[in-house]
Amino acid sequence: MTDCRKPFPPLTAITASDVSFDNTTCKLQAAKTVQQALDELCKRGDDCCTVLVLPGAGWETALNQIVDGQDAHICFQVGDYPVDQPVTLKNKGHLKLTGCGNGTRILAAKSEAAMVFDGCKSVSVRDLHAESAVTGATAAGAHLNGVLTFTNCATVTIESVSVNSASGPMRAATCLTARNTSGSVRIRACDLIVGNQQVGILVAGAARATIEDNAIAVNPQPIAPNIDNMLNDNGFRALLRKALASNFILPGKPPAGDKTFETVQRGNFTIHFKTDSKLVGKWASLVANVVPKIPTSGPELLDSIRKTANRILMDANVRNLSAPFKIWYDTAKQQLVPVAAQGIVIGGSVAKDIRVLNNTIQSVVQGVHIGVSEHATKSGPVDTAGTVKIAANTIAVVLPIQAVRERHGIFVGNCDSVIIQDNHLTVQRFSLTQATRIDGVRVFGILGRLMIVRQNHLEGVTVGIRVNPVHANPQITHQWLVADNMVPGPQALIVAPPNVQKINNIA
Repeated sequence: MTDCRKPFPPLTAITASDVSFDNTTCKLQAAKTVQQALDELCKRGDDCCTVLVLPGAGWETALNQIVDGQDAHICFQVGDYPVDQPVTLKNKGHLKLTGCGNGTRILAAKSEAAMVFDGCKSVSVRDLHAESAVTGATAAGAHLNGVLTFTNCATVTIESVSVNSASGPMRAATCLTARNTSGSVRIRACDLIVGNQQVGILVAGAARATIEDNAIAVNPQPIAPNIDNMLNDNGFRALLRKALASNFILPGKPPAGDKTFETVQRGNFTIHFKTDSKLVGKWASLVANVVPKIPTSGPELLDSIRKTANRILMDANVRNLSAPFKIWYDTAKQQLVPVAAQGIVIGGSVAKDIRVLNNTIQSVVQGVHIGVSEHATKSGPVDTAGTVKIAANTIAVVLPIQAVRERHGIFVGNCDSVIIQDNHLTVQRFSLTQATRIDGVRVFGILGRLMIVRQNHLEGVTVGIRVNPVHANPQITHQWLVADNMVPGPQALIVAPPNVQKINNIA
């Protein structure tokens, strides 16, 4: 008789080879025991993660094992990764974070930043999704933090990442922020959904930046922004006040022939200011009702205009005193569409090699804005960017009623060498913004020897291309050229001094 029972080792001698392994979840090839599963994992070699993060509450505690200066590959599995506060990785070595595409979701319900990387040698993030539900509620740092924020990291690479930022009444947050990087920033093939009034990409203080092949669009929101709620914000209310009354002239005269200037005379003082053309001639009686006191000075008259504009926005009873103002408000309410403040912004005091290529940017007030600056007081020469190339981007600008500040398709300021070519820009207006002025391409400041704006198609702009070089040295040969651009129906095709060549541009 044969004993068919499998031999069972002594309890003190059980090894991993003796313990069975359920391969249902891991699906490791030919793994039936714990030892075989371990052997299979070890065979993966460099593909193994330093930290494997699993979805669910508290996932961020797995990152605590990464010590200062350590290099790490952090792998995210499919699932949701909720956080109440920004998850911060500080003073680490070279970090690589990878997920499973849009199936990996980092969700920040109570802060504008989901993850913050500070002082790391390099950070690479790819193939995951991150989103925030609020703006202006983070302890991560200064103004304009991103859902993913990188500060003081030598090199930042972000690829194939999708990001949603929250909406707010005023510019306060971004999808992606890289600030004070000493080396390079690369952002490629990302899908960014920008909250109302917010920013897509902000890079500040990068020696080299490449922003390429990204899709940037505004969060459509199932319901349009509520003007009554947004007016409770002082900053947003100031924007709407400026849409009602701006460009005050006291004393002086309004520009000849401009039919959007109102004149109000009270007591011994007269003020002129810009308003909607349908409100011209309607202000004096309303101001007398809202602020009956006769002004004793010009500033007091100016203050009464501003108080009246504020009451028009905040008090339905005041609007009902004058049908034109009630119609204006109701129209503004209907035309308050979601819009991003800016698509791509590159600034700071360092920008030596900048490339913005092949991006699609939709529903923004400013498409691409590149301008270095030093906010602190300093002596010496003005900061300038080095080589700047902006090419083959598709930009759709939207001008809602609150677009009263700087607006443009493409802006470049203070650079040594700039090429802007093959971009397509469109502008969408509403009935209240038909007269809103906007430049398609604006180049301003100290320019180097090469400046070329070529083969751009700019539709719906007021001024096609505006070039304003300052401190130009007439003893240095420049190649400043605006050529082969298509700008249908602008009020001015090109505004530039004679030392800028203008060739074969068509309106």
